[in-house]
Amino acid sequence: MSLASRESVRSTGNVKSSRYRTVSRYSGADETLFGSPKKGANKSAPAPKKEEVSVITKDLIRKIKVPAKDPSELSIVLTSAEYSRIKGAAKVLTPEEKAARARAVKAMKEEAQAASQDRKNYMTEMEAQRLKREKPSELEKEGKDKSRVLLAKAEEQLNEQEDEIKKLNEIILNAKCHAIRDAQLMEKKEIQDELAEENKRLDEMMEIERLRALEQYEQRELDRQFKQVEGANIIKTQINDNEQRRILEDEKREQEKLAMLRYLEKLQREDITQLEKEEKIARRRSCRRRQGKRGNQEAEG
Repeated sequence: MSLASRESVRSTGNVKSSRYRTVSRYSGADETLFGSPKKGANKSAPAPKKEEVSVITKDLIRKIKVPAKDPSELSIVLTSAEYSRIKGAAKVLTPEEKAARARAVKAMKEEAQAASQDRKNYMTEMEAQRLKREKPSELEKEGKDKSRVLLAKAEEQLNEQEDEIKKLNEIILNAKCHAIRDAQLMEKKEIQDELAEENKRLDEMMEIERLRALEQYEQRELDRQFKQVEGANIIKTQINDNEQRRILEDEKREQEKLAMLRYLEKLQREDITQLEKEEKIARRRSCRRRQGKRGNQEAEG
């Protein structure tokens, strides 16, 4: 037998053999659904004999046992009001329905409060009218007369003490004025001392800032002078470098010029030498031609 079937059999046996037991006092189930146990449900009693009915068909005859009206003896009958209440409580409300229900409950409370206030006002008004209609008794009249006499005596005593009270009030007022004036003078002095202290502190801060600014200005001036000297040195160095470079270039050009003159002189000498050689060759050729002509003339003569 599987675990699920064992649990099913166990739960079925518990339902048949014991009453409902609440697992937690915060259970959300409605206890009305489980009813109240019937008396003698748990007492052991002999099982009643079940009724049998014979059913005859074409093929065979069968005997069917008629089930009891309430085998578990735990069935209950709910009234329509209980059923409606449980059905309404089991319904899941939307936020709009919850808000509508809250508004309806609030309106009902406000109506109940208004009705209660109206009843209270009505009872108060009725009590006031009753008191007006009733005539005062002798004791009430005597009490009112005594009250008037006491009020008159008190008024006389107040009139007698009025001058002394005025003097006392004047003395108290003067004392208050002096105290207020002294407090104001003290406060004014404290304010002046605080202002003097604050001005002194501000003067010290301004002096510190002035000295710091002066130190920064002097440092900037030193930096500027140092940069000027450094720049002048750089310029001098550049001028010297340029002068040296110019002198070297002039010397180079002069050497190139001398080299060119020497080269031209060499070419000129080579040209002169070549011309002299050509003249010698020409003279030799001319001499040979003259000698040849002379020899030819002698041979003819």
